[in-house]
Amino acid sequence: MVAINASTFYPSYSAGGSNSVASAGAATKTATSANTAATSVTLSDAARAAMAERSYATVLADARSKLTELLQAAGRTSPLLNGELALDISSLDAREVYAIASDDSFSEDEREAAKLEMQRRLEAALAGPLSIARVTGDYTGLYNAAAAFLDALGPEEKASADWQASRDAVTEGLKQLQKDPKTLPDAGGDDPVALYLELLETRGA
Repeated sequence: MVAINASTFYPSYSAGGSNSVASAGAATKTATSANTAATSVTLSDAARAAMAERSYATVLADARSKLTELLQAAGRTSPLLNGELALDISSLDAREVYAIASDDSFSEDEREAAKLEMQRRLEAALAGPLSIARVTGDYTGLYNAAAAFLDALGPEEKASADWQASRDAVTEGLKQLQKDPKTLPDAGGDDPVALYLELLETRGA
């Protein structure tokens, strides 16, 4: 896990920028609006299967091609502006975004943009369930959302030590919630939910 600051908590990467702040702040206003944001990154079982069937070399090539097209369409040479995400890359799937974030064939700006997008997606997935948890006092749905998000990521990311540590922490959190669903679990420093809550606190959200 990386150390978090006022703008990042994604388990695998350190990503800054106020776009992440805006995403989380807007998403936590109501459960309805946040659930809409979370739904936008949900994939069907068929889509996930198709996504996983491609070789990593194909994923890299697809990511390069799609990113180049998006940059050209937007008339940009970089997906960042003043350190913030300035290009909509939400059309790229999880494997493509991870490939951009982690492969040296992409520029530093492109890798940073992908990290910001990974952060945005995780925040979107947790924001709605957090709003509900704040009303009900039951944190089970929040941890289930984190588990579902992690389980939907691509095989390359799921093979990383960071992913495994995060998934193990969420599993431990759910185990503790079976006994007491209204007390936040103590699942260790790799718990993405705890890191998310800490991040929101630093933002004053």
